[in-house]
Amino acid sequence: MAATFRGIHGAVPLLLALAAGCGGGGGGGGDDGPSPPVYTLTAVVDGDGSVSASGLDLSCPGDCSAEVPEGTSVRLTAIPAAHNTFAGWNTGPCAGSSDPECAFYMVDDQAVTATFERVLFTVDVAVSGSGTVASDDGAIDCGASCSAIWQEGTAATLTATADQYHTFVNWSGGPCDGSTDPVCVFTVSGDEMITANFAPAMYTVTAAVSGSGTVTSDLPGIDCGADCDESWQEGTLVTLTATPDQYHEFVGWSGGSCDGETSATCAITVDGDETVTANFAPIMYTVTAAVSGSGTVTSDLSGIDCGADCDEVWAGGTVVMLTATPDQYHEFVGWSGGSCDGETSATCVITVDGDETLTANFAPAMYTVTAAVSGSGTVASDLPGIDCGADCDESWQEGTLVTLTATPDQYHEFVGWSGGSCDGETSATCAITVDGDETVTANFAPIMYTVAVAVSGSGTVTSDLPGIDCGADCDEVWQEGTLVTLTATPDTHHEFVAWSGGPCDGDTNPSCAFMVSTDENITATFQPILHTVTVSVSGPTDAGTVTGDAGGIACPSVCSADLPEGSQLTLTASSVDGWQFTNWSGGPCDGSTTNTCLITVDGPVSVTATYLTGKTLTVINAGGGSVVSSPAGVDCGDDCSESWLEGTDVSLLATPDEHYTFTDWTGGTCDGSSDPTCQFTLNADETITANFAPIMYTV
Repeated sequence: MAATFRGIHGAVPLLLALAAGCGGGGGGGGDDGPSPPVYTLTAVVDGDGSVSASGLDLSCPGDCSAEVPEGTSVRLTAIPAAHNTFAGWNTGPCAGSSDPECAFYMVDDQAVTATFERVLFTVDVAVSGSGTVASDDGAIDCGASCSAIWQEGTAATLTATADQYHTFVNWSGGPCDGSTDPVCVFTVSGDEMITANFAPAMYTVTAAVSGSGTVTSDLPGIDCGADCDESWQEGTLVTLTATPDQYHEFVGWSGGSCDGETSATCAITVDGDETVTANFAPIMYTVTAAVSGSGTVTSDLSGIDCGADCDEVWAGGTVVMLTATPDQYHEFVGWSGGSCDGETSATCVITVDGDETLTANFAPAMYTVTAAVSGSGTVASDLPGIDCGADCDESWQEGTLVTLTATPDQYHEFVGWSGGSCDGETSATCAITVDGDETVTANFAPIMYTVAVAVSGSGTVTSDLPGIDCGADCDEVWQEGTLVTLTATPDTHHEFVAWSGGPCDGDTNPSCAFMVSTDENITATFQPILHTVTVSVSGPTDAGTVTGDAGGIACPSVCSADLPEGSQLTLTASSVDGWQFTNWSGGPCDGSTTNTCLITVDGPVSVTATYLTGKTLTVINAGGGSVVSSPAGVDCGDDCSESWLEGTDVSLLATPDEHYTFTDWTGGTCDGSSDPTCQFTLNADETITANFAPIMYTV
């Protein structure tokens, strides 16, 4: 805060001073005038603090006054001592101000008083639970007085004291917040709210169990095995009760308040943590084993190995398994007496709950051997007893050696044994040392052979018995002795030739009958049916040729071929210059004038191609135009000659190109004719020219 100039005469000296400084000193030089008056400044300190003056020899307490010229600016500062505060100026020009800075001009004597006060704080104490709190100076005794006012900086000590059966927990709030020390020491530096927390003094009683039993408390808390400890307030009276499990008894307590006591109840007044152990022990019983016949009895737990050791003591509730083991060639019959009386299982499980005697009964072991037959055959034993089919089982004493022999019926074979001692064996004899009931099966099967058929050529083979339909299904397995007939059937246009391989090898009869006695590979051979096609040429041998698209026919060189029935043959007749094909005779094309003949071979056939002499017409195209003939043959410019039979009526038509005109025919029958159509009978070779000329115009 800015210092404030105070005093009722403060402005007058200032104006005087300003006037003196501005006076008319026209002569220069003059004296400085009279010295200003001097006043006394006195400082008084009320409380713990000090006052100092800036620029003056004043520091109070100590030097508390100074002589100050009139009009001097004075600045005083009030400084509180530690743990004190400035309260205000009580006298002098700054009276009533709480600003520690006091500024003014000296216009007369001044006495200034600075007042200081101690800094005080309130400490409040609360109690949670059962206990008291007291301070070392007696200002606080809580419950009676739970707050005190102390000066800042005071060293305070609070002590928390728990009531009987209670304990101090901790402080909350204030400088010792969270501390578990019942003495809280601190220096007062502000208002405080401090709580001392107390709780009942709790101690843990732990029950332990040695052996099989439980411990419970009369107050809720302990149920041991499951819950074996509980905390109770100091002074609580608790009674523990020990209860043994089945087949056990309580022996006594060890540890804690009841150490050495044998009563099943233990009364405890809680005054600290403690552990009490209830001791239990099993109740013991004797189990005795006896043997009737040839065998032994043993226990799964160490103790009984009878004949030698036939009794043992075990704790009540112990589960023991006795096992009866017969001697060689004997069997266990059953138990008599005790827990397993009348049982026939070789194991006897006992829950020990009293003394008892059990007898294991044994007898010689007899076992039944049963023979079975699968398929066609018999089984007999070397010892009297088994002749199966008729008599298929027999009982023998364990250890007896028996040999079974399997004999197949006709057309059958022994395959092997299944079940029993010989399972999987393929020898016809089965040796058994009797050591239990068993069933042994002798397996017989028909002797089977495979008949495989192959087809060479086009045809099929079938069997009278289901199995072979070849092409599709060409082999079958049949039993030895089976009578089978195979039939060979040729495809259309084919014929059966013969059998090869197997029992009908070389036979040409399409039916093959045989009795199956081994694997067979039989082939039926078929071939196409062939017919002869014969071709001839009527006319000179050089008049033309006939060729075929099958069989290699090129007549007159090759004029016949043997072709498969059902096949097709196309014959083509070609003529040479001067000759003309006229027609076919014989066969399916008889009378046809077309130079091709299609024959479907279904038997022998003879065909003749007839040729007659021909005349050739040659057309010359002179100029721009074209010529065609009727009958067809000439199309000139591309094809300008053709041969026809002598006497053929021919018509030629000349057609000029664009910008051309037909002029006339030259040569031949129409020589000199300007008619574009030329008609004549061809009786000799002729050459005819068609003349065309450009159309000309005069411009």
